Amino acid sequence: MSGSATFSSQFNLANLTAPATGTTHAVKFNVVLAAGQSVVIDLTGYVDQIGDFAAQAMTVDNSSGATNITVSEQFFGWQRVIQAGSIQTFQYPAVPQQRIVVSSTGAVTPVLTLYDWPAFPDGFSQSGSGSSNVNVLTLPAVTQGTSPWITQRVPSPPTYSWATSISVGALPTDFFVIQGSATKTVTITSIILQASAASFGSFQLAVFRRSSANTGGTFSAIGGSPFSTASSNATAVANAYTAAPTSLGTQSSPNLIYNIFQFDAYSGSGTIGPVSVYTFGNDVYEQPISIIGSTSYLAFNLGGVSVPSSATIYLNIKFQEQ
Repeated sequence: MSGSATFSSQFNLANLTAPATGTTHAVKFNVVLAAGQSVVIDLTGYVDQIGDFAAQAMTVDNSSGATNITVSEQFFGWQRVIQAGSIQTFQYPAVPQQRIVVSSTGAVTPVLTLYDWPAFPDGFSQSGSGSSNVNVLTLPAVTQGTSPWITQRVPSPPTYSWATSISVGALPTDFFVIQGSATKTVTITSIILQASAASFGSFQLAVFRRSSANTGGTFSAIGGSPFSTASSNATAVANAYTAAPTSLGTQSSPNLIYNIFQFDAYSGSGTIGPVSVYTFGNDVYEQPISIIGSTSYLAFNLGGVSVPSSATIYLNIKFQEQ
């Protein structure tokens, strides 16, 4: 698959049975790939949840395939091409937490059997070798997004950024407002803020939702810059205010962010203050900030209090649309 990728684990112990204590270990994966697909067989979960398993040999059966497949391991970086219509068995250094990538340009259904020592298949000289002693754990069919113990490789959503500096006016309220999209869900994944002014000072930033639009004020529209030239234009709209709105929309949520930032924090007039960084959705248990629908707004607000003269906010926001 081309482009960037997001890996998401899908472990389901209910579908697995561990080999009996003291028996040799082997795990069989029946892979089902459509043309151009790839999957990542993630053995990390097997090691952590089931028991000690460090594959040191593999048999790849592509005898039914009309297309070559590529099998690679991400830790050491080795790679093998398994020819159409062939079966190959090979050894490699043991690593407990492995990710095996299987890909093909055509539709194929190869079978991968991974062997832990001393469960080597016939043809190896280690004591106890021979497939007759191998207790093989056969997993459900491996396809993109459907099987336990598999991390799927899927295209990342289009990613964009708003990167701008805003000279805020006297008594600023909303200085940056994001309007959601009528056709896409907008997710905010990171916010980076800095500030400068002609003199030392501080400000309180609140970020919250509005359910209706602001009116009045002086603002300019800021377009989202795509990270990839293959991405279409962003559908979300952002406005940067240099004079506060005359009427604010309805606040529809508590504060999602509330913090104090500094202007000119260290060495005198004109110095940019410290960087403040927020990230969202990077943890498997954490959601990003989502803006759903064109009547939903995310407002960055300074509370309508006085700020130092020549106050400028430097703002970088990364977001995705899907």
